[in-house]
Amino acid sequence: MTISRRDFLKIGGASCIVAGAGAALAGCSPAGGEAEAPLAETGEAALVGYAPVNFTDEVDILIIGSGYAGLAAAMAPALAGKKIIIAEKQAQIGGDSATSCCFMFAAGTELQQAAGNPMTVDEYWETIKEKQTAGWEQYDWFAEWVKGKTYANTHFVDSAINDFGAKFQEPCTEAELPRLFGSVILPGDGIGSGGPNILQPIAAKLGELGVETRCGLRATALIKDPEGAVIGCRFEDATSGKVTDIKAAATVLATGGFADNGEMVMEYLPEWANYGQMVHGCIGEGHKLAEAAGAQMVGMDSSFTYCNLMGDIPNCTTWGYWTPIVLVLPNGKRFIEEAQSHDAAQAAV
Repeated sequence: MTISRRDFLKIGGASCIVAGAGAALAGCSPAGGEAEAPLAETGEAALVGYAPVNFTDEVDILIIGSGYAGLAAAMAPALAGKKIIIAEKQAQIGGDSATSCCFMFAAGTELQQAAGNPMTVDEYWETIKEKQTAGWEQYDWFAEWVKGKTYANTHFVDSAINDFGAKFQEPCTEAELPRLFGSVILPGDGIGSGGPNILQPIAAKLGELGVETRCGLRATALIKDPEGAVIGCRFEDATSGKVTDIKAAATVLATGGFADNGEMVMEYLPEWANYGQMVHGCIGEGHKLAEAAGAQMVGMDSSFTYCNLMGDIPNCTTWGYWTPIVLVLPNGKRFIEEAQSHDAAQAAV
């Protein structure tokens, strides 16, 4: 990898580059413009207003985002004794997940099997893999990725219960919910209760295992070494504006979607551009950080099965599942199959 001298920032006697979330070194605490300063005595260039990298912490794993994805990413490593910091831009642990409906898909969990459903995750994968992978043959990695995601859901539920004290409802029976029997998991007190039943117990146990969670820290740039490997992240304190650089052997982006980023919605999902969203944290920062660091963006438009903006809105994702609702137009005509929640939300718009 070729890096020019102007790409370097000093870290003591070593060097690194910063992959920002926008133009230049976006988000790295600019104090006054982006003009380049004269060469310093060391022979390196600097950018006016951008503080040199100064690592104040070093961990095995740095996780950006404390929702379900972020906490799940910490669980197994924490049990293995790894040193972990979770950074959350919002004021409380959980991010947007704290107010989500927490409607989870998982199959073959110990909870489901104890309730009388003998299906294993292997059997479940065999029933869904053709549908889940259809149309994505051009991506060599996709089939293994979606399989891994399916198995990870099962392992998450089992570990959340057994190792972290999370509480889930008794699984539904085939008579109660035939379309989703064997694949749906709900938090202990039902839709919307994921905070006290899942997030809080997991976060508390992670704290007991030595995981440090820092709220009010917004990630502004991934930090690379001269060979191009990501070695940490720069954060800005949401209250004071103080910059913190954290070094990590592994950095995990668990930052949610981009439903609240108007520019990204217009770019990738123009058909949704004129409809407001109801979340407040999904502004695509993780996407931009990753892209600036060299990641390839895949499946950002509506053709990708996993890109569904309405999935961030609890009232929409639960339409037709748990209440006897019939959705009608002003003329009284029914317009959607209510059991298909995401389709119902999109059709309503």
